[in-house]
Amino acid sequence: MSSGIKFPLSLSSIPENIWINFNIIPTILGGPDLTEKGHTLHGASIPVDLIPTNVTCVGPMVLDSAPVAEQDADMAAWLAKVPTILINLGSIWKLKKFNKFTDYSDDHLTPVKPFIEKARLMVVDWLDVDPPSMLNSGHVLAFVHHGGFNCYHETVL
Repeated sequence: MSSGIKFPLSLSSIPENIWINFNIIPTILGGPDLTEKGHTLHGASIPVDLIPTNVTCVGPMVLDSAPVAEQDADMAAWLAKVPTILINLGSIWKLKKFNKFTDYSDDHLTPVKPFIEKARLMVVDWLDVDPPSMLNSGHVLAFVHHGGFNCYHETVL
């Protein structure tokens, strides 16, 4: 659920957001659909006591995509050189960079620059290749991600 208020919140919309959040809690906890017991999520790894009748479980949002070579031939060639560990921080890292209040340098890359120069490490702002395609390429040994819903399912699938 969301308030529909544009993020990041402006100072003037903070009181409205607080009001919405305090008023939605009784609605969620006291709603007629939540008072029904007996709905459980089959196969859940954590216990789920109830599922409201207006909630539909849809599973992962992972779509079939083209092989890496069709999406980015250079990336396919780079992956084929040696087994790879894919670290994908997704939009979390991208948003962090956009929300900075000051300029920053690339000094944090200094320790790994020799690896970048030898083409043993690649650092990109955003992947042009769909992560599932990279995982299905057979060249990725491990996948480190931010723990988001889609990243988890991309790994499992």
